[in-house]
Amino acid sequence: MATTPTKQINLCSVLSESRRLIKSQRRHFLSLGLLFLLPPTIVTATFPKLQSLLSDSIISLTFLYPNSSFGTSPDHDQHPAGTISTNTLLISLVYLLSTLALSLCAAGSITYTAFHGFYGEAIKPKSILNSIATSFFPLLATALISHAILFLIGVIFAFFSAAVIGGAWLLGFQTDPSSPYFLVFCASMVVLLVFVVIHLQVNWALASVVVVLESTWGFEALNRSRNLIKGRRWLAFSLSLIYGFVYVTLGWNITYPEKDENRKRLVLIFLFVVQVVLTSSFRVLVKISEMNANTALYVYCKANIREGKESGTGHYVRLVDDDEKV
Repeated sequence: MATTPTKQINLCSVLSESRRLIKSQRRHFLSLGLLFLLPPTIVTATFPKLQSLLSDSIISLTFLYPNSSFGTSPDHDQHPAGTISTNTLLISLVYLLSTLALSLCAAGSITYTAFHGFYGEAIKPKSILNSIATSFFPLLATALISHAILFLIGVIFAFFSAAVIGGAWLLGFQTDPSSPYFLVFCASMVVLLVFVVIHLQVNWALASVVVVLESTWGFEALNRSRNLIKGRRWLAFSLSLIYGFVYVTLGWNITYPEKDENRKRLVLIFLFVVQVVLTSSFRVLVKISEMNANTALYVYCKANIREGKESGTGHYVRLVDDDEKV
């Protein structure tokens, strides 16, 4: 296998490798993106408006048919509200579960494709489907564990803050919410919590890749990701910052059509649909690029650890030659 001279891992090399992987397996990635990433992305962009429209429809049906199963008469104010809340809850639950399932399928299939594409190996659709089947539940378990840890940390911070504020009140200190000391304390706790969450998220940046490629899950995968990313935390943080900024930028300009004259409203709806489709398509491409970048970072970090053990250097060896053949 031909190799190029070793060099330091940096942001440009990871992004460049991500672009190369996408070009080498363009059809696979586009198919996986359209299948697993585009539907939840479009639904996410339109979900607030869908909720509003469904709620308005339920209210209209309740008043038009007071004796139907949609609700009772308008004189009973509490029942229609309860009906709307229940339907909204069910819609939200279906949305969350479907989005989670498709996201896990995307993570398993795209990571598997990117890893084998890194070494120039041919990939069959059957093997991609097998990767989804074998990694779905480990990815789900790992995601639940990581979110449970973050939730527990949030609860601990909340209890600690409440205990400090309560103790200060018992000791006779001023605990008025408008007090500058109170505001400084709350701001400090929020900043500390954000720092802890970001630190954990950076350490776990490669957890999904580890689950797919190393057949581990849960705490073992999280710990493995932390070991791989050690010494490369700023690189992982930079990647997260770049992609996060792109996601926020793409979602910033989505505006929902307001009620107006029929012609103007139709034009607004058409422009809204075009905007959602274009924005969602870009988000899919960015997500594919992010998963490829994480996979490339995983390979480089793993090679760096192996190279460091063998030669004591902090460099990696490129595993693919210049003409992208093994």
